[in-house]
Amino acid sequence: MSEYCVALQPICDSSMKHVADELLYRASSEATSAFIDDPVMATARVCNAAFYETGIEALVGKRLVFFNAPRDWLLKAELLPPCNQQVVIEVLEDVEGDQDIIDALAKLRDQGFTIALDDFVLTDQTLPLLDIAHIIKLDVLSSVPSARQLEEYKRRGLVLLAEKVEDLSTFMQCVELGFTLFQGYFYAKPEVKAATVRTRANNRAAQLRLLSALQQSEPDFDALEHLIAQDAQLCLRILRLSNSAFYRRQMEISSIRQALLMLGFKQIRNLVTTLMLADNHPCNTLILPKALIRASMCEKIATSALKESASTAFMVGILS
Repeated sequence: MSEYCVALQPICDSSMKHVADELLYRASSEATSAFIDDPVMATARVCNAAFYETGIEALVGKRLVFFNAPRDWLLKAELLPPCNQQVVIEVLEDVEGDQDIIDALAKLRDQGFTIALDDFVLTDQTLPLLDIAHIIKLDVLSSVPSARQLEEYKRRGLVLLAEKVEDLSTFMQCVELGFTLFQGYFYAKPEVKAATVRTRANNRAAQLRLLSALQQSEPDFDALEHLIAQDAQLCLRILRLSNSAFYRRQMEISSIRQALLMLGFKQIRNLVTTLMLADNHPCNTLILPKALIRASMCEKIATSALKESASTAFMVGILS
């Protein structure tokens, strides 16, 4: 069993008002920086701890949250957090603006997500990202961008966020240059906020069966309830999510059936996938993404060519 948690680093405006927070992965409550060997697992753990374990309302209230998303997550929009109006998707600096990424980011914009470019450096490969972003984060500790670059960013309507602002004089300089958002030690260091999450020995067989059941065109509610009931932690997360402020419920959700009706099959499937990716079991982050692709291909072949059961084919792909 291992532990992990989430830290928050505040983001302020030019009046030094706390307006947003960046979610950061920490391997333990004592860790002062992130040591990430597997970006997919780290992202899943941040998502699990912030959105499913603690709850984003308890973490930041109504402030915006910046969520670091590696390329694999950008291309799988269904894995991203549900509260799209509150989440700023940070496109990491190693992501290039190829057509797949541009199309994925356009869909995220349409869904209501705000797009930020993290540690942005202008190159031929990253130039297309400027057309799809709302916010551009610039590392002013390494080098202050040229006046020409800043004017071009502002001409495009991009919000300028200065990161790694270490002292008040740098903050004042950035204000004069037209930056409107700021992040750095001059204002606040990252602080662990979410309770430590312990990875658990979940019922993986039940989770895989649940994923298969959720792929059916008309999932069986009774079967889903039975499968979910086999994982106590999953039950807790589903009920916590369905009772969160994001869904603006009028009455408390107290049963899995009620939660299924409100959240929908897609959201439950995304939650289960995230939990499996967040698990520290070594096979999950290596095998699960490929298994899901294989399962989807088997399902399509079965329905279009073989006229076989889609759910059976999906399960064959998962387990092969």
